[in-house]
Amino acid sequence: MSKVVQIIERIRSLAGTAKDIDVALDKRHGIDRRLGIRHGDPKVRARNEVENRAETEIKAVLDGLDLDTLHRIEALMYSGRGDGSAVELRRQIAADRQSREDAVRTLLEKRASFDMYFDRGLTGAKADGIDLDTF
Repeated sequence: MSKVVQIIERIRSLAGTAKDIDVALDKRHGIDRRLGIRHGDPKVRARNEVENRAETEIKAVLDGLDLDTLHRIEALMYSGRGDGSAVELRRQIAADRQSREDAVRTLLEKRASFDMYFDRGLTGAKADGIDLDTF
Protein backbone atom coordinates (compact mmCIF):
# COMPACT_ATOMS: atom_id res chain seq x y z
CA MET A 1 0.00 0.00 0.00
CA SER A 2 1.34 3.43 -0.91
CA LYS A 3 2.39 5.95 1.71
CA VAL A 4 -0.24 8.42 0.48
CA VAL A 5 -3.02 5.82 0.76
CA GLN A 6 -1.89 4.97 4.30
CA ILE A 7 -2.03 8.64 5.27
CA ILE A 8 -5.43 9.10 3.65
CA GLU A 9 -6.80 6.06 5.46
CA ARG A 10 -5.44 7.40 8.75
CA ILE A 11 -7.00 10.84 8.37
CA ARG A 12 -10.27 9.34 7.13
CA SER A 13 -10.44 7.18 10.25
CA LEU A 14 -9.70 10.17 12.46
CA ALA A 15 -12.31 12.24 10.59
CA GLY A 16 -14.94 9.61 11.44
CA THR A 17 -13.93 9.76 15.08
CA ALA A 18 -13.98 13.57 14.96
CA LYS A 19 -17.51 13.49 13.56
CA ASP A 20 -18.64 11.23 16.42
CA ILE A 21 -17.00 13.57 18.93
CA ASP A 22 -18.68 16.59 17.31
CA VAL A 23 -22.10 14.92 17.63
CA ALA A 24 -21.46 14.07 21.29
CA LEU A 25 -20.23 17.58 22.07
CA ASP A 26 -23.24 19.15 20.35
CA LYS A 27 -25.54 16.89 22.36
CA ARG A 28 -23.73 17.69 25.61
CA HIS A 29 -24.11 21.42 24.95
CA GLY A 30 -27.73 21.19 23.80
CA ILE A 31 -27.05 22.16 20.19
CA ASP A 32 -29.20 20.90 17.31
CA ARG A 33 -27.49 21.91 14.06
CA ARG A 34 -30.65 21.17 12.08
CA LEU A 35 -32.15 24.26 13.72
CA GLY A 36 -29.21 26.43 12.72
CA ILE A 37 -26.35 27.88 14.69
CA ARG A 38 -26.27 31.32 16.29
CA HIS A 39 -22.60 32.05 16.84
CA GLY A 40 -23.32 34.50 19.64
CA ASP A 41 -25.26 31.88 21.58
CA PRO A 42 -23.46 31.05 24.86
CA LYS A 43 -24.06 27.31 24.24
CA VAL A 44 -22.36 27.55 20.86
CA ARG A 45 -19.46 29.57 22.25
CA ALA A 46 -18.97 27.05 25.07
CA ARG A 47 -19.15 24.16 22.59
CA ASN A 48 -16.58 25.80 20.28
CA GLU A 49 -14.12 26.15 23.15
CA VAL A 50 -13.97 22.37 23.62
CA GLU A 51 -11.14 20.69 21.73
CA ASN A 52 -11.99 17.79 19.46
CA ARG A 53 -9.00 15.50 20.06
CA ALA A 54 -9.46 13.63 16.78
CA GLU A 55 -9.44 16.87 14.78
CA THR A 56 -6.30 17.89 16.67
CA GLU A 57 -4.76 14.55 15.75
CA ILE A 58 -5.66 14.99 12.06
CA LYS A 59 -3.90 18.35 12.15
CA ALA A 60 -0.86 16.78 13.79
CA VAL A 61 -0.68 14.08 11.10
CA LEU A 62 -0.97 16.67 8.34
CA ASP A 63 1.53 19.02 10.02
CA GLY A 64 4.05 16.17 9.98
CA LEU A 65 3.92 15.78 6.20
CA ASP A 66 6.15 17.39 3.61
CA LEU A 67 4.56 19.86 1.22
CA ASP A 68 4.70 17.53 -1.79
CA THR A 69 2.75 14.83 0.05
CA LEU A 70 0.20 17.39 1.23
CA HIS A 71 -0.24 18.54 -2.36
CA ARG A 72 -0.78 14.95 -3.56
CA ILE A 73 -3.40 14.35 -0.88
CA GLU A 74 -5.11 17.64 -1.64
CA ALA A 75 -5.10 16.92 -5.40
CA LEU A 76 -6.67 13.50 -4.79
CA MET A 77 -9.31 15.08 -2.58
CA TYR A 78 -10.19 17.73 -5.16
CA SER A 79 -10.21 15.19 -7.99
CA GLY A 80 -12.75 13.22 -5.94
CA ARG A 81 -14.83 16.35 -5.73
CA GLY A 82 -14.88 16.48 -9.52
CA ASP A 83 -12.52 19.41 -10.01
CA GLY A 84 -10.30 17.62 -12.58
CA SER A 85 -7.71 14.90 -12.75
CA ALA A 86 -5.40 14.40 -9.79
CA VAL A 87 -2.32 14.99 -11.95
CA GLU A 88 -3.67 18.30 -13.33
CA LEU A 89 -4.75 19.44 -9.88
CA ARG A 90 -1.37 18.52 -8.39
CA ARG A 91 0.34 20.75 -10.96
CA GLN A 92 -2.10 23.62 -10.28
CA ILE A 93 -1.67 23.37 -6.53
CA ALA A 94 2.12 23.34 -6.83
CA ALA A 95 2.04 26.29 -9.27
CA ASP A 96 -0.05 28.30 -6.80
CA ARG A 97 2.87 28.00 -4.33
CA GLN A 98 0.50 27.20 -1.52
CA SER A 99 2.10 27.11 1.93
CA ARG A 100 2.04 24.06 4.21
CA GLU A 101 -0.31 25.91 6.55
CA ASP A 102 -2.73 26.65 3.70
CA ALA A 103 -2.67 23.02 2.55
CA VAL A 104 -3.34 21.74 6.08
CA ARG A 105 -6.15 24.27 6.63
CA THR A 106 -7.73 23.43 3.27
CA LEU A 107 -7.72 19.72 4.04
CA LEU A 108 -9.10 20.20 7.56
CA GLU A 109 -11.94 22.34 6.21
CA LYS A 110 -13.08 19.39 4.07
CA ARG A 111 -12.94 16.68 6.75
CA ALA A 112 -16.70 16.15 6.75
CA SER A 113 -16.48 15.06 3.10
CA PHE A 114 -13.26 13.01 3.26
CA ASP A 115 -14.95 9.66 2.65
CA MET A 116 -16.81 10.72 -0.48
CA TYR A 117 -13.96 12.80 -1.94
CA PHE A 118 -11.21 10.28 -1.26
CA ASP A 119 -13.29 7.30 -2.44
CA ARG A 120 -13.83 9.01 -5.78
CA GLY A 121 -10.32 10.44 -6.00
CA LEU A 122 -8.58 7.15 -5.25
CA THR A 123 -10.84 5.26 -7.64
CA GLY A 124 -10.08 7.76 -10.41
CA ALA A 125 -6.36 7.68 -9.72
CA LYS A 126 -6.34 3.89 -9.85
CA ALA A 127 -8.26 3.92 -13.15
CA ASP A 128 -5.72 6.42 -14.54
CA GLY A 129 -2.78 4.27 -13.34
CA ILE A 130 -1.32 7.05 -11.19
CA ASP A 131 1.52 6.24 -8.81
CA LEU A 132 0.16 7.98 -5.73
CA ASP A 133 3.55 8.44 -4.12
CA THR A 134 5.19 10.21 -7.06
CA PHE A 135 2.65 12.04 -9.23
